[in-house]
Amino acid sequence: TDMERRGIQVDTQYLADVEVQARADRERHMQAFRRWAATLIGPDGLAINPASSVQLTTFLFGGAENIKTKEVFNDNVAC
Repeated sequence: TDMERRGIQVDTQYLADVEVQARADRERHMQAFRRWAATLIGPDGLAINPASSVQLTTFLFGGAENIKTKEVFNDNVAC
């Protein structure tokens, strides 16, 4: 709306079409990520929520050791 107020014509139909495509792409990529995760951790990978920072941290770093503190990351957080 700021662009339109300044006199720049915005093709709202194009933006609506691009939004639909972006949502479809996002869902397709989320499913591909889940399928990939399932190949590494089994069927639980199909239920992982890529938008969850806790789940992603556990998936990516669970059991890893902090090189500074020597603490092992708690990988007992349920997905």
